Amino acid sequence: MYVIKADGRKEEFKPKKIIHTCLRAGIKKETAIEIAEIVKSQIKDGSTTNKIYQIILKELKERKERYSFVYRLKEAISQLGPENFEKFTAKILDAHGYKCRSNRIVRGSLVEHEIDVIAQREQTFPVECKFHRNPHRECGLSIILQVNSRVEDLMLGYREGKNSYNFSKGWVFTNTKFSGHARRYATG
Repeated sequence: MYVIKADGRKEEFKPKKIIHTCLRAGIKKETAIEIAEIVKSQIKDGSTTNKIYQIILKELKERKERYSFVYRLKEAISQLGPENFEKFTAKILDAHGYKCRSNRIVRGSLVEHEIDVIAQREQTFPVECKFHRNPHRECGLSIILQVNSRVEDLMLGYREGKNSYNFSKGWVFTNTKFSGHARRYATG
């Protein structure tokens, strides 16, 4: 059986994906398995992933499952907007012990760069926040290449005395997924 993703692609229906998603939201394994079985019984070939999402939410609400809000977190984050997503990112980093500065202009060797968040703990990281209204859009390779180039210019600017930030490497925070190319390049 195949389901239709939000971007129109067809994908084989895999109940394990539902179970995995539910487990990540903190739902008990037995409940996650039950929900996956209910979804499987209520959809047919060509059903949308949105329909699956709605069935899961309905089941969580009916069970008064306290973790349904975690399951809806992705949807809630997509409502933030770019500016609030940057603030949200800084708050997450603050909660993990980083000292953060937002919306800074820092001189590189060649040009000035606008940095969404500068996070400092033992090391210093420029953070690029990529917010997408469409939760199914991927953050692609071009963003990773752009951030990599920006960090190289900033690091050279530091060595030349043009800025006071000794950046280690760049980070990209997004509310969507990274493309395969972006992940491979960033890992390398």
